[in-house]
Amino acid sequence: MVGLAVVAAGVVMLVLPGPGWLVILAGLALWATEFVWAQRVTDWTKRQLRCWANRARRRVRERRRARSGRKAASEEARDEGPVPASRSGV
Repeated sequence: MVGLAVVAAGVVMLVLPGPGWLVILAGLALWATEFVWAQRVTDWTKRQLRCWANRARRRVRERRRARSGRKAASEEARDEGPVPASRSGV
C-alpha cells in the first residue's frame, strides 16, 4: 500500500513541481519487495540507467580526446610559425 502512495505522489509530481520520476522509481522499488513483476521492471530500469550512464561517459571521453587533439594541433601550428609563401599556395 505504501508503494502505491509513493507512485501516486510521483505521478502527481510529473505535472507539479517535484522529482516525479525519481519518486515513481522509489515507489516501484518498494513494490519490488512484494511483487515479482515490479522486481523485473526495477531490474530493467537499472540496466537501462547503467547503459545510458556508460554512453554518456563514452561521449564525454570522446569529446575530451577531440579537444585535446585540436589543442595539440593548434599548438603545433603555433610552434611552426607563419607558413612561408611557397607553402601557402599563393
